[in-house]
Amino acid sequence: MDVALLRTLLTAGVSLIPDHSPSAEDLFEELLSTCESALERNFLEAIYQAGFPLPDGGEEVIAEGDEKIARPDFIYRRGGHSIAIFVDGPDHERETIERDDMQKRGRPDLRGYTVLSIGYRDSLEECIRSLSELLQ
Repeated sequence: MDVALLRTLLTAGVSLIPDHSPSAEDLFEELLSTCESALERNFLEAIYQAGFPLPDGGEEVIAEGDEKIARPDFIYRRGGHSIAIFVDGPDHERETIERDDMQKRGRPDLRGYTVLSIGYRDSLEECIRSLSELLQ
């Protein structure tokens, strides 16, 4: 993947400077340690290399009381607006898992979140473009 071209396409008219400060690198390493698949790592590395803001957390449980509602792979919290990102591998195409995903991600409790689902067949560039729009 040509990261420079990706950055140019996704940020036309926007000036992004990758933050490779020690605190950003620490957050990047912390988020990498939460990744449970190569697909999650690829997504995280792509947004980091493209200069996009890093998620605020990874693999955090969203719960209502004692009930676990969902565990997105990444979460952004921006001024009262939260984005829950789910990075789905091939096993999420199995009917039972797909149905469970739809049920969990469509719960009213997640209304405070914008849900972004990224499938393993999806274009990484398109997924990052969608994220870029959500972060604006």
